[in-house]
Amino acid sequence: MFLPKPKQLALLLALIAGSAVYTYSYHTLDANFLWKSLVVLLPVQVGASIYLAYLYWSGKIAGTQPQIKKADDQEPRIKIDP
Repeated sequence: MFLPKPKQLALLLALIAGSAVYTYSYHTLDANFLWKSLVVLLPVQVGASIYLAYLYWSGKIAGTQPQIKKADDQEPRIKIDP
């Protein structure tokens, strides 16, 4: 049987509670359609931007400068002395 660790369980409960508060506040928001759609999409866009920045700076996206530098540091360079 799978039992999550206490830290994972606390994170899951915090995520569920945060989602419930966010959903409740969204439904009680008295604004026009444009502002409501912005409120819904903004957290998704911010989360995606943070995730892509993390992938870029950690060198996990192929072809980017950090990934090339990381690959160059890991490959042994063979020097031929004449």
